[in-house]
Amino acid sequence: TKFDILHVHMSERSSIKRKGIVMRYAKKRGTKIVLHMHGAEFEVLYKQMIPEKQKSVRDILNLADKILILGNYWRDFIGSLVDDPSRVAVVYNAVPVPKTYEYDKKSKSILFLGEVSKRKGKEVLLKALKNKESLLSKDFEVKIYGPDVDGNIVQLIGEAGVTSWVKYCGWLGKEDKAAVLKTTAINVLPSYNEGLPMTILEAMSFGIPSITTSVAAIPEAVNSENGIVIKPGSVEELADALEKMCTNEQYRFALSKRAYEDAVNIFSVEKHIAQIQGIYEEITK
Repeated sequence: TKFDILHVHMSERSSIKRKGIVMRYAKKRGTKIVLHMHGAEFEVLYKQMIPEKQKSVRDILNLADKILILGNYWRDFIGSLVDDPSRVAVVYNAVPVPKTYEYDKKSKSILFLGEVSKRKGKEVLLKALKNKESLLSKDFEVKIYGPDVDGNIVQLIGEAGVTSWVKYCGWLGKEDKAAVLKTTAINVLPSYNEGLPMTILEAMSFGIPSITTSVAAIPEAVNSENGIVIKPGSVEELADALEKMCTNEQYRFALSKRAYEDAVNIFSVEKHIAQIQGIYEEITK
């Protein structure tokens, strides 16, 4: 079958070799190829590869007529792997954004949503919460959602001594996500490695300000006007950010309003579709 465009999604979990076979087949048939890269740890894995494997990856990347990356952070690295860096384009992740601003100003719920793992900063989060327990636990609750990768998050919550106000709530399905976001005050994601997390964009679409880290493309979405960005691994910075955002309502509400506006203007599905369509038109001229 002949297609005008093959749009391939790739992450570190993807089979690069298998997708390379598909891309080579498409290239021989004159199909234009868009390679959409999502992996949070692609750079780390690439640098761990032997030279022969690295060359194979570069050859596959060079098959693409356009390589889409999640943020400017990746531009230099991915651009250095291909013959024509101008084929690399930034296309941010996108989310459906409610037509109206739905932030719950009465909420006292702090959310962690994502893979519950060391990479996502679970230990840092629990230490920071313990640090501010006497100040925040009377008014706020913390809900942790996501797959428990190591199977020990309940144990770690107990060992941190924060069971009275920190709860592991398990997997959060799509059908329940909106209800949780509508009743959340603050989103926290203290990751060590990321691409551009959907959790942050989903939170922004509901006007929820995030406390997160200065890794990968995150600072292209979260800044001092719509959230707080800290160094990865810093318990002290995370604790201070939690205190500031929890105890200063007017500050939190201002961040919330800007977060929603940025979701509408930068990260909406409508903006994303228009950009992808423009790229398709560009490579098929």
